[in-house]
Amino acid sequence: MKIRIFYTIIFITAFLCSDVFAQKKAKDLTPTEDSLKIFQSLIEHGDSTALKRLKNETLRQDTSDRVPNRASIKAFSRSYNDSIILRWAPSKPGGWITANRIGYSIERYTYSKDGTINKASKKKLTASPIKPWTEAVWKEQVKDRNKFAAISAQALYGKRFTQTTDVGSESANQIRNAIDELNGRFGFSLLSADFDVVSAEGLGLRYVDKSVEKGKQYAYRIYLAAKDSLYKIDDGYAFADASDPGKAQAPIDISAEPGEKKVTLRWKTPSITQFSGYYLDRSEDGGKHYYPMNKDPYTIFSSPKGIKEEAPSYTDTNAVNYKVYKYRIAGITPFAETSEYAEIESYARDLTPPARPFVKPPTEVTTTSLKLDWDIADTTGDLAGFIILRSFNSMYGFHPLFDLSKLDSSRIEEELKKQLLPKTLRTFTDANTALDEPYYIVASVDTAGNVAQSLPVYAPYVDTFPPSIPTGFAGTMDTNGVVRLHWNLGMERSLLGYRLFFANDPSHEFTPRNGDPIQDTSYTDTASVETLTPYAYYKIAAVKKSYANSDLSPILAIKRPDKIPPVPPVFTDVKVTDNSIHLYWAKSSSEDIAKYMLNRRIGKNDDWKEIMTFKADVESYTDTMVKKNTDYEYQLEAFDTTGNHSFSPYAVHGKPYDNGVRPGVSNITAIYDPTKKSVNMTWTYPGSNEDYWFVIYRSLDGAPISKYQSTAKSEMKFSDASLYKSKKASYAIKVMMKSGGESLLSDKVSVDIQ
Repeated sequence: MKIRIFYTIIFITAFLCSDVFAQKKAKDLTPTEDSLKIFQSLIEHGDSTALKRLKNETLRQDTSDRVPNRASIKAFSRSYNDSIILRWAPSKPGGWITANRIGYSIERYTYSKDGTINKASKKKLTASPIKPWTEAVWKEQVKDRNKFAAISAQALYGKRFTQTTDVGSESANQIRNAIDELNGRFGFSLLSADFDVVSAEGLGLRYVDKSVEKGKQYAYRIYLAAKDSLYKIDDGYAFADASDPGKAQAPIDISAEPGEKKVTLRWKTPSITQFSGYYLDRSEDGGKHYYPMNKDPYTIFSSPKGIKEEAPSYTDTNAVNYKVYKYRIAGITPFAETSEYAEIESYARDLTPPARPFVKPPTEVTTTSLKLDWDIADTTGDLAGFIILRSFNSMYGFHPLFDLSKLDSSRIEEELKKQLLPKTLRTFTDANTALDEPYYIVASVDTAGNVAQSLPVYAPYVDTFPPSIPTGFAGTMDTNGVVRLHWNLGMERSLLGYRLFFANDPSHEFTPRNGDPIQDTSYTDTASVETLTPYAYYKIAAVKKSYANSDLSPILAIKRPDKIPPVPPVFTDVKVTDNSIHLYWAKSSSEDIAKYMLNRRIGKNDDWKEIMTFKADVESYTDTMVKKNTDYEYQLEAFDTTGNHSFSPYAVHGKPYDNGVRPGVSNITAIYDPTKKSVNMTWTYPGSNEDYWFVIYRSLDGAPISKYQSTAKSEMKFSDASLYKSKKASYAIKVMMKSGGESLLSDKVSVDIQ
């Protein structure tokens, strides 16, 4: 009796402490606002959208779950055309014990056609609280061999669910064991309810609403039938349409990873589906017949918070290598229903490598060949052959002795098998040894492609071959005499560095510029710029680790910076016409002339302006962009390849002269007017900046043409009424300038006088 009382005390203590121990850091959290008040307010306003949001937030939030002596009800629904199944569970073991004692009540609301909640549709579905079955009912209802029902009954009424320590142990351990037992009862009860309908009903965690109408929408509230002074449980909510959506969607993204006599399956749960477990089946005849791989539902337990959730997986450890299997996976929903199947084919494969070869020290055959010998412990398995590999380093860089680039990439596996040395071979001679690749590996390969490598062995050589001459040798020198040289890295693996040589003249002896080899592909040197020698000359040689030197490279000539301006060009002649100025000059005698620039100005006070740039071989230029009677001054500037420049020692002048000839008139017309007995003339003239007028020339009846009249520049017409009974008149026009210039006499126009 004392022992029973002691256990009762321990169990009650565990009930009160299980939440506290699990959430020690939640003491200062304030419980959320009473969900019943929120629900009733939303019903009062008919806000169906907010109701569904409350449902989702209830599923996501865990504030009440982090507060001691407080839990929440998590609810789900499954719709059919004629009924709606509700499933729920408290979120914590303490809440489960409390709810089992008090029971659950359910009320329902119906949506109106406009999508709002009908407040008058409130209906309580439970006449009395839903509680777990009594032990007697369990015995009466569960007559078959239902192991989930047996687990549920044991979790509710069993004396022991997990092994505990003796009464004489420390009380803290007793409390901890009681907590573990309570958690076990709670966890296995919920799992049984997910996998078995009878268990869900017997645990008081399932209800079927058969008073629904097809196509209508409903909202459910599941709540504790009475308040408990010790433990508070927030309500649960579920929403459903009275229509059958069909089977749950199959697991997605299923994949299979072959292993040694095993196949690992991985998959994901669809975002709109929740699975409590899985059934996995295997077929050996292409899917005609499937056999279960697990008697009980395969369950994936959630990872603790803070740890990344991994995709569900299952490993079939009874697979035969290279035998093709077909697998299918179905999820189990919290309503004990199975989803559609997801299927995939796969097979196990041989991943066991063959025995590792043991390579003996290499022996030199000739200066360019060596012999490798090896042993291997076991050749009774699936050994296919050997591959010889070589590298410049004992740790990495090994490659086969055959050229991989010549193999057919579309048949690479078959091509590689052709390159294998026979499995009976135990010796190999490398006839084309590479001095910079002294490390060898012998690899054994089996028929499945598995490889086992020997330890690397070193083949010593006396390296007397010189490296290749460096390529890409180039450089520049700046105005301070700093020389920057660079070259390409050599291909030799045993390369030590480079030696640099210098001379001021290509015919002189080149002297070393550095002591130790340069272990880089660039070098900075200095050279004098205060010299008349235009170039500095360099050579370079490569050095191997054996200190074998390559031949010297071809001479590299680095141009020294040019600070001396070029010899200036000199004007030799200037020829002037009325519309152009012809300039002639003697070119600069400097060899590095890059271009000439011709500058011009008008008058001494004008700025010089560039008018033309010429190549170094140009010696004359004609300037046609000039005006008459304007004095132009010219200056020539020479530039060398480094940008130094010089001006012609003196400027030259040119002034286009005025020949007095001006443009004439055009489009002259002469028409006789018999009414007024006069000749009317018209013409056109483009105008001029000078002051001008028009002079009319006339001839009557074939007489010589002569000056007759003049008109102002604003008048481009003339009327002649003094015809003196003539029968024919001819006219011409000349433009006269105040400066003395004049146009040529225009062509004559004639008119008959009637």
